[in-house]
Amino acid sequence: MAKRDIRLWLEGENLRFSAPEGAFTGVIREQVVARKSEIIEFLRQARKLNEQPIPVIERSGPLPVSFSQQRLWVLDRLNPNDVTYNMSSALRIRGPLKLAVLEKVFATLVQRHESLRTRFVDVDGEPFQIVDPFSGWTLAVEDCSALPESQHESHIQQAVNQSALTPYNLSTGPLFRARLLKLNDQHHVL
Repeated sequence: MAKRDIRLWLEGENLRFSAPEGAFTGVIREQVVARKSEIIEFLRQARKLNEQPIPVIERSGPLPVSFSQQRLWVLDRLNPNDVTYNMSSALRIRGPLKLAVLEKVFATLVQRHESLRTRFVDVDGEPFQIVDPFSGWTLAVEDCSALPESQHESHIQQAVNQSALTPYNLSTGPLFRARLLKLNDQHHVL
């Protein structure tokens, strides 16, 4: 049914569907009618699963790492300070910017997402992850407004390159950083 873009859902206790013109054929209609009670029960169970909260895992000590985390940890051990896996980007912000609001947004992201507060430690030659408690977050701000406008682009490029080429320390963290370049009151680069 997914190939035909047919969607089934429960509205209260009633089975509903949507489909593009001609997708809900007579054969499909017969199959849905014949198995209607099974479909409704399946959708009820899926609804119950979606309503269950995600269990909180105890954070009192090191946690096991995923395969991907282990792979990056091994690569870091083989080639310390490598920046191959750094992900860097720049975003131009035109118009007035409320720095306090931007900083609060980043602080909220770091507080909400454990992956942004996670670091990796070596315990008897094996990697484990530690999720640090949230202790605040500050946006690094560089005021470039004194630079001549003709130097803005080269300074932006230099800052982006510097950020991309600065390695992360997996054992001390943080493994996330942001920097704001203020070119003037109406032009910033994040």
